[in-house]
Amino acid sequence: MFNVNALSKDHNSPRGASARMSILLLITIFAFSACVMYLVFRNFPELSEDEREKIQIPKDMDDAKALGTVLSKYKDTYYTQVLLAYFATYILYPLCHD
Repeated sequence: MFNVNALSKDHNSPRGASARMSILLLITIFAFSACVMYLVFRNFPELSEDEREKIQIPKDMDDAKALGTVLSKYKDTYYTQVLLAYFATYILYPLCHD
């Protein structure tokens, strides 16, 4: 009726190793992205309440302009933090959430 041996995976086969490697790679990418996002959050400068509302992934052109205004204010003083925030948001976030 139900063959348990048919469902067990052969961990020595190339296919089993490939699946394990894919899962390990996925976990590694997720962990790296989470660490980068945490570091960006911890090291980003203090924002006013108005600026905090504008820090979001833009949904339209007005959101993008508001975000650009806030980031341009901080990019000269906090260049590395702004660059890491941009990298984490637009490069790492889509990798982990596709």
